[in-house]
Amino acid sequence: MGKDTRRKFDKEFKQNTVKMIIEGKRRVEEISRDQDVVPKSYP
Repeated sequence: MGKDTRRKFDKEFKQNTVKMIIEGKRRVEEISRDQDVVPKSYP
């Protein structure tokens, strides 16, 4: 694995991770709204 390939992979991986985190938070918020309970200690 070359340096450039590695860098590109890291960049894409970070973007995907951020996307997953945002999606997860959104999902938790939707579930909370449905149950009318907001988790106070969400990481």
